[in-house]
Amino acid sequence: ERVKATTRCGVTITPIRKCYSSNAGDLAEGRKAPMTVEDDIRQVSAQFYAALNSVLNGDSGPMNEVWSHEQDVSTRHSFCSQAEGWESVRTCWQRLSMVASQGRVTVREVMVRVDKDLAYTLDDAHAEVSIGRDRIHVDIAATNLYRRERGRWRMVRHMDVSPPYVFPQVNDAIQALKRSSIREFPER
Repeated sequence: ERVKATTRCGVTITPIRKCYSSNAGDLAEGRKAPMTVEDDIRQVSAQFYAALNSVLNGDSGPMNEVWSHEQDVSTRHSFCSQAEGWESVRTCWQRLSMVASQGRVTVREVMVRVDKDLAYTLDDAHAEVSIGRDRIHVDIAATNLYRRERGRWRMVRHMDVSPPYVFPQVNDAIQALKRSSIREFPER
């Protein structure tokens, strides 16, 4: 069953289906259903995409709240080659934030699967961002992996599939920024 798109943390999400854990009496009486684990994952997914929107507008700080800071985290996405370990992942997002502007990710669909302390989402999204002088529009199919750490869901893996032309444009902008020495640039 498809439901209406919602906006959380500045990100539009169109869930595949609504999932309630309460009984029909609660819903009939107008009470809100309690949050399910699936709802928790949808919420942390929305927080990730809100943080990504911040990165695409020059601020990587919000990524610190979404990600696990453990050494087993990793990312590989349109704007960064493979990064493993929290410091490398953090640096990847910092570097992107230094060359990106006027960016926006719109999530079109999120499929959630949960098993105890691990969960993943399969996301369909569209991103647009300025990198240097180029305006990039790209469709993204992403897989995000979350782990419950000390009672809180944290991202441990983000991977997306998008056209191969995106990364070279980002890399060229990063190299130009390094040459200009305008700001201190984090090394990997």
